[in-house]
Amino acid sequence: MIPLGTDVSAAAWDGMTASSSVDELPYQNGDLATLRPPDDLLERLTGTLGEIDGVLVVFCGTFPLLTGEFVHGSYWRLHLSCADGTTLTHSYEIKQRSQ
Repeated sequence: MIPLGTDVSAAAWDGMTASSSVDELPYQNGDLATLRPPDDLLERLTGTLGEIDGVLVVFCGTFPLLTGEFVHGSYWRLHLSCADGTTLTHSYEIKQRSQ
């Protein structure tokens, strides 16, 4: 976890990169500077929904697929690398249930 505080615009978003892989093959990669800034997203959200109290999770934006094609896979790994060298990593595995 990286604490952001109440001013999300203070984070060094432009110095962060994100990448993902599927079944150990590179899938996406890009600089967060190419996405809409979080403070702009929050301004748009509150402009539409009003003030938001409590925890908020927003899913939006993506990077181009490195191969240009969507793929299905079993093992996904995501990295968020910060300018200070900190890297957050998340991975998950998809398994088909037997009938």
